[in-house]
Amino acid sequence: MMLTVVYLAMTYLPKYSFPQTAVTSTTLVPAGQPISVQSAKPLTAGIVVSSTSDLLSTLLMISVVSLILLVAVGAAASWVLIGRMLRPLTALTDAATLARQGSLSHRVNSVGRDDELHRLSRSFDEMLEQLERSFSAQQRFAANASHEIRTPLATTKALLDVAREGQHSAETTLLLDRLSSMNQRTILITNAMLDLATIGEHSLDVAEVDIHTEVTQQLQDLDDELREKDIRVTTDLHPARLHGDPTLLKLMVGNLMRNAIRHNVQGGDVVVSTVSVDGFVELTISNSGEQVPEETIELLREPFYRQYGRVQSTDRHSGRGLGLALAASIVDAHRGKIALRPRAGGGLEVDVSLPV
Repeated sequence: MMLTVVYLAMTYLPKYSFPQTAVTSTTLVPAGQPISVQSAKPLTAGIVVSSTSDLLSTLLMISVVSLILLVAVGAAASWVLIGRMLRPLTALTDAATLARQGSLSHRVNSVGRDDELHRLSRSFDEMLEQLERSFSAQQRFAANASHEIRTPLATTKALLDVAREGQHSAETTLLLDRLSSMNQRTILITNAMLDLATIGEHSLDVAEVDIHTEVTQQLQDLDDELREKDIRVTTDLHPARLHGDPTLLKLMVGNLMRNAIRHNVQGGDVVVSTVSVDGFVELTISNSGEQVPEETIELLREPFYRQYGRVQSTDRHSGRGLGLALAASIVDAHRGKIALRPRAGGGLEVDVSLPV
C-alpha cells in the first residue's frame, strides 16, 4: 500500500520541469529571415520538481505524509478488529464476575466461528452449568433433610411435653427437662439449616425496609439479654431505607445483633450504627469480647464454625454456629457485601453494605 501510494503521488502530484539539453541544428536560415522562438508554458501552482534535490525532497515529503495517513487508517482498523476479537473475552469477564458474586445462572452463549475463544466460552458455560447443578443438589439435600427431621423432632417435643406434665421423681424431672432443652435446640438448628438452604433459591419479596427501624426493634426484643449480661449499647442510627426482602433482612439484623450480645463478655459493650451513603445502606455492629485471631475471621462465615471464646457452651443463649452464615447468605442474596474485622482489644466488628 505504501509503495502504491508513493508511486501514484509521485506520478500525478508534481509538475516536472527539468532544464532541456542544448541541441545543435544544421538547418540554415536565410539571412534577414526572423527566427521564431516559442516560449515555454508557465507551470501552474503546486509542487514543482526542477532538480534532483527537488525530486528527493518531494519523495521524502510524500512518503512521510503517506506513512502518517496509513498509520492512522491502520490504527482505526486495528481498533475495530481487535474490539470484535476481544468481545467474547468481555462477555467471559462479565460472566465470571457474576459467578464470583454467587450467580451461576448466567451464560456467555458465544456465537460465531469455532475458534479458540468460542471453545473457551462453551467450556465456561458447561462449567457454570455443572456448578449450578452441584450447588442446587446440595441445597435440595439440606432442605429435604431438614424437612424430614422436623417431623420426628416435633413429635418428640410433644411427647416430652406430655411426659413433663406427670408426677415424677426429681431425677426424672431433671432428665426430662434436659431432653426437652436438647430437643428444642435441635429444632432451632434444623430450622436454621432449612433457612440457610433455601435462601436465594426463590426470588426475593421486595419491599421498602428501614434498617434503622429493624435495629431499634431488635434492641427492644433483646433487652432482657442485654440486662442479664450488663451490656452497654451505643447507637448512631440514621434512616437507612432500601428495597429488599423484609423477612430476610429482619433475620439478618436479628442474627447479627444476637451474635454481638451472646458472644460478648459480662459488662461489655455493643456499638451499632446505620447510615445511607451514595446509594448504599451501611450497617455496622461492633462488640467487645474475646480476642479473635485474624486467621479465623473468614471461617466465622462457615456454618457450625465456633471460635473458642465467642461461644460459651454453658450459656443458655449459646449460639448454633449459623448466625453469621445466615447473615452472609442474606447479604449475598441482596447483592451486598459483608466484612468481618477483629476489634482492637477483643471482639468483632461487622460491616454490612447493601445497595438501595
